[in-house]
Amino acid sequence: MFIFLVFHCNLIWAECDTTSLNKKIEESKQYFSSNPNLAIQLSKDVLDQSRKCNLQRTTANALKNLGIIYYNKGDYISALE
Repeated sequence: MFIFLVFHCNLIWAECDTTSLNKKIEESKQYFSSNPNLAIQLSKDVLDQSRKCNLQRTTANALKNLGIIYYNKGDYISALE
């Protein structure tokens, strides 16, 4: 039972690791113009994980990235969502 709890807590902690999420945010910025679809996918992954973990600043950064990417693509409606 103890091993299961420790393993479960480690999985939750790994998913809510702000350092790895912030690295993904920075990685997505590298693809804004060269591969916007990959940048969108990375930002959406961070957005999903940060919302699950209630990480407001990381959520805001992911949303900001998505807005910038969609704006650069000319998809203004998606940029506003």
